Amino acid sequence: MDARRPGANIDDDVFVALTHADGARSHLWASSVAAQLGPRLRVLGDRSAFTIYGLDGQEQALKDGLRPGAAGWGQEPPEAWGRLGVGEETTVVPPLPGRYEAFYRRVAEAVRDGGPMPVDPASAVRVLELIEAAAVSAAEGRVVEV
Repeated sequence: MDARRPGANIDDDVFVALTHADGARSHLWASSVAAQLGPRLRVLGDRSAFTIYGLDGQEQALKDGLRPGAAGWGQEPPEAWGRLGVGEETTVVPPLPGRYEAFYRRVAEAVRDGGPMPVDPASAVRVLELIEAAAVSAAEGRVVEV
């Protein structure tokens, strides 16, 4: 974790290497100061990979004044679709339409009616524990087990 801009009080650049209990490894990287944007998501395996660029189109749609239910809401243009495959031999994968409104509807129902939250709060706490462990690892220069 690193604040790269002078006077920045937030981390501009982050890399986290995780080794999971089953031996799988994850490398997570984010930067707000990269000169060229990389993929939004890249999942690499030994037989195939999936890569997708750009932000969720719902974000721009909201900025443009559109709302859920508008024509084409949650649909990504073909240039934003992911690619699955090996090397140059990839297949375009159209995404399912985005549904921000379904998530927030479930939050409202959980608060109003006492139903389940759309994301298990225990999972959110676990993510926060991982973020805290990454901060300790960066500050102390050591591997932190969780």
